[in-house]
Amino acid sequence: MIAWFGKDQRYSIEERSNFLNIINKTQPERSILLSTCDRIELFMDTECINPDFNFDINFIAHRLFCIAGGLYSPLLGETQIMRQVKDAYQNAVKNRQATKTLHFLIQNAIRVGKKIRSDTGISKGAMSHSLAAFKIIKKYVWNLNSQRITIIGVNNVNLNLI
Repeated sequence: MIAWFGKDQRYSIEERSNFLNIINKTQPERSILLSTCDRIELFMDTECINPDFNFDINFIAHRLFCIAGGLYSPLLGETQIMRQVKDAYQNAVKNRQATKTLHFLIQNAIRVGKKIRSDTGISKGAMSHSLAAFKIIKKYVWNLNSQRITIIGVNNVNLNLI
């Protein structure tokens, strides 16, 4: 059985950083920690930790598959999340934290994420905040050469595309 711990809430960057530091120090042995710009989620093999956990594997698999497919991303279908899922998996493998069940779950999430992108075309269009901002600006500002544009936000936006 796999357990999932995560919240769909907004926290400040400082709160999120503090929480991630605590999780990194106390992460259970047989688990995979997925940290993205929008979420911190811990997937763990409960059979190896506590047999009293009772979580719905279908819910957990569905959630992870949707995350890998970019369905829960601010930019629907963005591809960076797949790199973050793979990094979390590789880190767990390197640290010998991935059990057979976790291997199976993550490998299938990666496969499903790729299938979502290839079968639906969801990844067409702006795949980064900077490209999305550029496309919006270009739509409303015809002559970018004569304009000075300032973008203020909480994410790292790089408009070197202009």
